[in-house]
Amino acid sequence: MNDQLKLVLAMLAILIVFGIAYGHLGNSKTNESANVTNNTAAMGTLDYEAPCYQTKCKTFNSELGFSFQYPEDMEVMSLSLPGDNYRIAVKYTDDFLKKYKDQSFGMIIISAGFNDEKMSPVEWLSGPDSGYDPSEKYYQTEIDGQEAVRTAGSMWHVVNTPDNKWRLSITDLTQEGENPPFSEMGYVINSLKFDR
Repeated sequence: MNDQLKLVLAMLAILIVFGIAYGHLGNSKTNESANVTNNTAAMGTLDYEAPCYQTKCKTFNSELGFSFQYPEDMEVMSLSLPGDNYRIAVKYTDDFLKKYKDQSFGMIIISAGFNDEKMSPVEWLSGPDSGYDPSEKYYQTEIDGQEAVRTAGSMWHVVNTPDNKWRLSITDLTQEGENPPFSEMGYVINSLKFDR
């Protein structure tokens, strides 16, 4: 199965999961959030060496006015379809995957939605359109000085751009049996900067 077909199937799985979650959320009440000063957490051990801490990193600059760093063994590719919202994937390169051919790896998905409702990240995450389970905890934090929210485990972050025009949703797409991008997510979040 080629990479593009895998990516299309993965995106279809995301849409189905969010559709199901949205259908179950209804008008549920939201969690109260806890103030958290650190936006990353110790998230377990990995069966491979996360490359960010051993190698050089690349910088991605978005036309929406944000940038972040990622390991040189990863690449950024567009997942946006014509007329669709902005969506990119940060995934391991084919060379890296060949090196670790006995393992599978998740990827990081960054999507941007137009914030026409002018909602804060907490309001959006706890609202019906996010697909987030309101019984799960979330934490208020900051990313590059911007109000943000993250879920328990730090694998989903939501932050608005400084002009409040765009809402970024940064999450992982990890299927059963894949290594989740724990360290890689922390590196992307900690290096995320907005143009000002």
